[in-house]
Amino acid sequence: MGLATPSRGIPGPALGSRAIAPSDSVSIAGGPARALYVTVTGNLSFLDMEGNTVTLPSVPAYTAIPIACVRVNSTGTTATVRTLD
Repeated sequence: MGLATPSRGIPGPALGSRAIAPSDSVSIAGGPARALYVTVTGNLSFLDMEGNTVTLPSVPAYTAIPIACVRVNSTGTTATVRTLD
């Protein structure tokens, strides 16, 4: 029996990753992210799917943040992040 086709639904694993250019006004190119992945340690500020600003201080590199978001803010963000889609 073969493996099922991967799904972009919440239960399925991430199927890709995109670079993010933090901005205080422009949403993530290509649409919302299912999660964020921090590649360089720093503070992270983002807008969640409900329009709330979330700020996480001192997020270590190689940390996955399993919260869907529409934008990574440039103000308050010193970390480097990618999407997990």
